[in-house]
Amino acid sequence: MKKKDLILLFVFLALVSIGDGFFYNFQELWMASNNFSLKTISVIYSICSLITVSVIFLCSSLIKKEYLKRFVQVLLFFKIICVLSLYLLYSSGLSFLIKLFIMIDFVLDVELITSIYPMISIIKMGDKEYASKEIVYSASYYFGVILTIILLGKKIGFIHFSYNSYLFVAFIFAVLAFVFLWNINLEKYIDKNIEEEKNDKLIIEKLLGDIKKDKISKLFLSSMVVNQFSFNSALGLEIILLTSGIGLSPTKASGLSMTLGIISVFVATFVLSKLTFKNDYINISIKYGGRLLFYLLAVIGGTKYFIILAVCFARLLSLSYVNVVDAPYVNRINKDYQLAFCNLKEMLVYLGKSLGLLFCGVLMNIDLRLNFLFAAILVFLEIYLRMIALKYRLEEEGKK
Repeated sequence: MKKKDLILLFVFLALVSIGDGFFYNFQELWMASNNFSLKTISVIYSICSLITVSVIFLCSSLIKKEYLKRFVQVLLFFKIICVLSLYLLYSSGLSFLIKLFIMIDFVLDVELITSIYPMISIIKMGDKEYASKEIVYSASYYFGVILTIILLGKKIGFIHFSYNSYLFVAFIFAVLAFVFLWNINLEKYIDKNIEEEKNDKLIIEKLLGDIKKDKISKLFLSSMVVNQFSFNSALGLEIILLTSGIGLSPTKASGLSMTLGIISVFVATFVLSKLTFKNDYINISIKYGGRLLFYLLAVIGGTKYFIILAVCFARLLSLSYVNVVDAPYVNRINKDYQLAFCNLKEMLVYLGKSLGLLFCGVLMNIDLRLNFLFAAILVFLEIYLRMIALKYRLEEEGKK
């Protein structure tokens, strides 16, 4: 029964992410076809990120695990309304409403995806389950992306596939996901016999109080900020890097980016099943030591071939070893605080990403090699933080 419910949750995740692939792959072009300028589009996404941090903090404070499924159902219900509204508003000229629904959808989707592992952990908490969540989401998302590319401009029956018709497809997948979630019974996995601790503090306050005394979590969360800062300072503007930076055509750049994303899913699946070593120091060294080496080669070599190699290595292993570098630290946290911790982690991820994107644009205007030099310094810091966190975690588990 537990296995069946886990499978249903992963099917739910797949349906949501396939819909995301349809909805987000051409979203910028959909907005451009509604007469939004590039500046307006970038401002919308910036505001989305800003609002997301605030909403994540609020959800971390208020949502308990017994209400988690209901909370996700509400998120998905409003996402369905947003997607359908945007489909109907296409070419309406009602730009304010379009902007509003795009921003609401962005926030809902981030919180929805963030809430999925806490739901999985109610049924079964494990490093492989955490890594599998990342792989299933990415694989399903890229499946949706591939379908958008194949179907664009084609006519099947009475349906002519365009940017806007993809929103209707995303709406259908969101409705199917809602139906699947409705039939998953999470309540039976929640121990109702445990009396709730009477405390006026919000969940996030309790969690932060615990983290202040927990050097392992502090090291892990610090490494997450540095990770996103480093990755995005080098690859945050990947398409611009590949086109303006090293001279690839937009078609080749987008094709390379999508191909790397798809292959990274297969690499992560292989690594999870066959290439995860028992010694986590080795796993960290492969992922981040390799990234540091290729970044330094890009700095020293300076040619477009070394830069492409650095991009390829970082992207191909981006999903790999999540069961080693992330999952054990998330799974140390009590189930009651899973959503709050995952939300806190996402808040810090967005902080690191914002800093990385800021530095990426500034450094790229000076010299592309500076992006990789700066990123390499941060990767070195990340390796140090992760190694120390691993040392303390192994000591906690009674291992050398």
